[in-house]
Amino acid sequence: MFWIDLQTNTCPESVLVRLKIPAPLVENATSTGSTPLIGVDGEFAWCRVAVPHHTGNLKFDGKMLDLFLGPGFIMSRHERPIAFIDALREREYVHSRLGCLDARSFMGSLLDWSLDTYFEAVMQFEGELDRIEADILEDRYDEDSVKLANMRKTAARLRRMINSHRIVFSSLARADFMPEAPESVARQFERLEQQFLNAVSAVEGMRELVVGTLEVLTNRIALRTNKSLRVLSFLAATFGFMSVVVGAMGMNFETSFFGTKDLGFFVTIGAMLAVSALLIVISAHRKWF
Repeated sequence: MFWIDLQTNTCPESVLVRLKIPAPLVENATSTGSTPLIGVDGEFAWCRVAVPHHTGNLKFDGKMLDLFLGPGFIMSRHERPIAFIDALREREYVHSRLGCLDARSFMGSLLDWSLDTYFEAVMQFEGELDRIEADILEDRYDEDSVKLANMRKTAARLRRMINSHRIVFSSLARADFMPEAPESVARQFERLEQQFLNAVSAVEGMRELVVGTLEVLTNRIALRTNKSLRVLSFLAATFGFMSVVVGAMGMNFETSFFGTKDLGFFVTIGAMLAVSALLIVISAHRKWF
């Protein structure tokens, strides 16, 4: 097998001629687009997939990867660098045995690598959500849900991106796609379809993760509000008691207690403070706030 990797937005005509790529695939080779597609023409096949790329702040865009398959060769084309292709080329830089592979098997391997990028995106997403939940539970996160709303948009974008590949991976697993392929290649394509379904499930679970984090934030806000209300209720009850005492002391009746002058005043104030202190001790012991 001969592997050609091109980092360009088009394909040189000389390469197309040397590889004897059919005219329908030549048109695909020179086209640009962001919709995953797949095609076959005899011994030749072609597919386009989108590889998620993390641009920072949990935002992802898609890098398009075109794969062209023919007798004894496979050509990959991408306009921007793709991490897993660079890693693969670096790994196989010396004493590579990739040439021993069947071109169809290697095409399946590259598509499997592309699916792994979605699992990596999910792991980055989950890691950030875990940090947010830890901040929420430790009261280090404010009540602003804008960041969670943006993460919800990110989950929706990745879900649309992975779901657009259904036609690619379902076509690979069909019996009418390259029926002359060996049984081992057919099984590999079937495993690819299952891996694709696993990736879809993982990406779709991101939305539920955001909803769960939002519920944690909502519950934390509710607990904080309840705590504030308990404090306010305690203060209202304490000052209400003092108001009753002050109101009773202000009644215009001729009783001996009202003739005690300074002594009666300080006794009343001391009694109110003592009762208030007792209420604070009891409430703290019973963890009312």
